[in-house]
Amino acid sequence: MIEIHFFPLLTSPMSKMIKTNLGFALACIIICFTMVSSYFNTKKYVEDNRWMAHTLEVRGQIEKLSTFYSIAQNNIRGFHLSEQGYYVELYEEAVRNLRTTIQQLRELVKDNVSQQHNLDQLQGLLDKKIETWKESFEIRKKRGWTAIQQRARGDETKNMDKAIFGAISALMNEENRMLEIRSNQAEFQGDKAQLTNIISGLLACFLIVVAAFLVYRDSQRRRKAEKEIDQFFTLSLDLLCISGMDGYFKRLSPSYAEVLGFSLEELYTKPILEFIHPDDIEKTNQEIARQMQGTKVMSFENRFRCRNGGYRTFSWMSVPVGNLMYAVARDVTRQKEFEKELVETREEAQKATIAKSHFLANMSHEIRTPLNGVVGMTDILARTDLDEDQKKFVAVIRTSSVSLLKIVNEILDFSKIEAGQVFLDKVDFELGHLIEEHISLIGVLAHNKGIKLETAIDPRIPRVLKGDSGKISQILLNFINNAIKFTNHGKIIIAADCVSLTDVHCRIRLEVRDTGIGVTLEQMPFLFKPFVQADSSTARKFGGTGLGLSICKRFVEAMGGEIGVESVFGQSSTFWIVLDLEVSTLKYLNEQSSQPVKAELMENSRDQKERRKNIRILVAEDNRMNQMIIMNMMKILGFTTVLAENGREAMTKFLGSKFDLILMDQHMPEMDGVEASIAIRKSEEGTGNHIPIIAFTATVIQEDQKDQFSKLMDDFILKPVSLEALEATLAKWETKIPCRN
Repeated sequence: MIEIHFFPLLTSPMSKMIKTNLGFALACIIICFTMVSSYFNTKKYVEDNRWMAHTLEVRGQIEKLSTFYSIAQNNIRGFHLSEQGYYVELYEEAVRNLRTTIQQLRELVKDNVSQQHNLDQLQGLLDKKIETWKESFEIRKKRGWTAIQQRARGDETKNMDKAIFGAISALMNEENRMLEIRSNQAEFQGDKAQLTNIISGLLACFLIVVAAFLVYRDSQRRRKAEKEIDQFFTLSLDLLCISGMDGYFKRLSPSYAEVLGFSLEELYTKPILEFIHPDDIEKTNQEIARQMQGTKVMSFENRFRCRNGGYRTFSWMSVPVGNLMYAVARDVTRQKEFEKELVETREEAQKATIAKSHFLANMSHEIRTPLNGVVGMTDILARTDLDEDQKKFVAVIRTSSVSLLKIVNEILDFSKIEAGQVFLDKVDFELGHLIEEHISLIGVLAHNKGIKLETAIDPRIPRVLKGDSGKISQILLNFINNAIKFTNHGKIIIAADCVSLTDVHCRIRLEVRDTGIGVTLEQMPFLFKPFVQADSSTARKFGGTGLGLSICKRFVEAMGGEIGVESVFGQSSTFWIVLDLEVSTLKYLNEQSSQPVKAELMENSRDQKERRKNIRILVAEDNRMNQMIIMNMMKILGFTTVLAENGREAMTKFLGSKFDLILMDQHMPEMDGVEASIAIRKSEEGTGNHIPIIAFTATVIQEDQKDQFSKLMDDFILKPVSLEALEATLAKWETKIPCRN
């Protein structure tokens, strides 16, 4: 009876209401339980995420610490290399940032005993390192760059850097450990909250659970997205913003307030254009108009006003979405200042280069003028009647002056290279003739030491090539001179091989092989460095400046080639270069034979004696010593000469008489050689006459002067000049002067 009456009770409307109410009550209890559980799980989840953000902030400070340390190190090196004062300022700023960052780290990790201990160790190491840096300034000032290099190579410096980076790594490793723990906790809390919600949803009414689950899920997603956005805006090192097409900021990262000095509320309530530099408003409006049309902005710069009245330069990237613009900016003010400083530094460097060129020209003139007296008078003295002892004395003077001239030329060449004045002069030349000419010039030196000179020229190499024959000649001459200097017996082979050949290009390898003393493997890296020889004993025994091979290397690099050495210590050496040269369109050159000009002239000197008397040469020279030298040389060579002591007098004598050739000094009072040459060329206009003018100068002719020289003058002689060099130069023009009685 009880069972019969109980079932209808359960199926009655009242029972349904009770069950519904009970179900809703249970659902409410479950929902309340879910809400309470979700609250505590979410609270724990938020707390874990806050600690993760805290850990990320600590890691960022540690990275800054490493960065500022590297900046301090780099500026220390920059100062030691260049001794520029602004490196010291940057170094001091980096040290201040180091100290500030450590204090900030102490505050951030004050609850972490392990990190405090690590910071104590790092603080001690940095204090010691900063003292070491301070000492390096004194060492640099008192003992120079070499002492700094020796100190940098020491184990103490390396061990200290290793310890500091180890301490920084310890800090970072501890934070990474904490980040991993907190990430796992956050993940666990998230999983726990999700599981609780699912279980609670299954126990509640399906519709309520579904609705609650959807609401909860959407709420969680929004909360997570907002949290991520907040973290992104807060932690980003860049300036993030969302602005409207109405010209107002909608959202800004806190970094805007830090950079500009205005509060975020002030930036939100005022139009954007009020903060922009007046000169940049128009182009900013243009960019906004482009974005309103849907165009992305990938690079745009403008200046924003700061609270203190100054301006910061921002570089923008922006993407329009609907009525909003999502943008990221970077403060490039410091970068712009650096760019300006670089431009100013470049201009100063260019001025310094010009000043260096002028100094080079003046120094060349001042050194070569007295050298001209030594070389010239020695040549003249050697032509007089001398006893055997006097001849030996003159020979010593001549050898010494030639050695001094070689040193001066090397130093001047090196100065031009350092000033960036290595220019290529491509001309047609015969490689075989060039090699044979060098053998003829220095063959006597090899013969005196009992050394054989041999050549091996690849027949595949075209007869006429095109390139900078002057620099190739200088390189080859340096190699051969070194081979003779460091070879006591045996032979020297000058070889030229064809590496590859086309119709327009020929790749050649020039070698100078000797049977000399050779060099060790340890010495090879230093051979092509300036002012360095294989070892100090070599410098004492053989002499030299240590510049020759360095200059050769710079010349080869300028020509786009390669240079190297192969050697067996105590047996042999091979110095080589590889160059890409053009194949000339000429098959032959109208040049003199490979025999030295001097020999040919001496053989024909008797036949030319009368001819030379009839050749009148105007010599313009203001220096008394040089006048005596050049006039005596002209007398020995048999030419008829007339002297002018300055450019104005030379012009007057030229107009008043007939001359076949002019030897024109460049530095003279009243009117210099260039001005006089210009006046002579003007006087020849319309006459059809052209008298050869040979520039006689002690100044190295700069590249920018070559065009002017080629228009005014036909040839040049560089002081100091030997009798043979003067005779060889005049011989080229002697045959072009018409015979007359």
